[in-house]
Amino acid sequence: MLGVDQRRRADRRFYRRGGRRPEDVSGFSPLVMVVEADRARRTLTERILASSHFAVAPVASIESALAICRGLAPSVIVCNERDEPRVRAGLEPRDIPIVGTNVGPDALERLVDRIRDAVRGQPAPAG
Repeated sequence: MLGVDQRRRADRRFYRRGGRRPEDVSGFSPLVMVVEADRARRTLTERILASSHFAVAPVASIESALAICRGLAPSVIVCNERDEPRVRAGLEPRDIPIVGTNVGPDALERLVDRIRDAVRGQPAPAG
């Protein structure tokens, strides 16, 4: 048909995309460190962020994360909300945005938006 765009793949214009933007440098993806002791949650969070075009560094413990942060500078650290004060205290002169994860029906959908806001340097919305 004339005037109809024939696509080989599904139309992805309406899917959430987190990492890369047209104005970003080629190959740039924000590095998100995921600190989670629960392996299943860590893997799920890693897959969701990777599918949204974030570079992900999964870590199993806070101590390991703080040791890694001495030589690596992630754009954002994602951790459990109860662990957030310990992570922030361990990073102390450095100011790396920390996004706390929570449990809820739309928690994972909102997580990508909160990480995107942290990468852009915007304050996270309350709630």
